[in-house]
Amino acid sequence: AEVKIYRGKFYVTAPKVNEDIIKSAMEKWYREKTLEKVEERIKYYEPMLNKSPNGIGAKEQKKRWASCTPANKLYFNWRCVMAPSPVLDYIIVHEMCHMFYKNHSQQFWDMVAAVLPDYA
Repeated sequence: AEVKIYRGKFYVTAPKVNEDIIKSAMEKWYREKTLEKVEERIKYYEPMLNKSPNGIGAKEQKKRWASCTPANKLYFNWRCVMAPSPVLDYIIVHEMCHMFYKNHSQQFWDMVAAVLPDYA
């Protein structure tokens, strides 16, 4: 199945009308868009933090917007791209700060505040 946007509407081309095929195609499209946007914003924040993640991914996360692994790979909920840009930026900076602090200590929040003073 293929997803396109035309004049603000989604169009899904599929071999047959099937809710599972359409749902899967939409999720795949959102994953791709999430990765595109997240990569763009990470590049923006990397110079401020002087550190890059060891990879990024978009996946289904039932209870989280994003996560940072012990190896500093960042995973983002594929629904993140639906959030307003300032919210997405906060999620990205939050996870990038976890590359330094794997907790929510005062040092962690101070780092978040240094990058995004309005969101700390």
